[in-house]
Amino acid sequence: MKDEVKISEGLEKARGIATMILFGQIDPHEGANQISNICHDLDYPYILLDFLHLAHIQEGHEHLGFYKENTRDEIIKEAEKLIEEGL
Repeated sequence: MKDEVKISEGLEKARGIATMILFGQIDPHEGANQISNICHDLDYPYILLDFLHLAHIQEGHEHLGFYKENTRDEIIKEAEKLIEEGL
């Protein structure tokens, strides 16, 4: 029960960050980093794994064609998806 509450609260916090991303209240890259941290803390729930991946590749993977600039739109899409799935 305690774990379920922790997961529920963590997912709600992640959805709040996703909302802030969509409303331009937080930079998408920073939001992805924050949601990635929540994902880690909650033992990697499937619904947040794409944020973990996007946060990871946004820097240091230029040799593979991933740049901060070209992950921005994907982060926004994932934020929209997270909010839609939470309804």
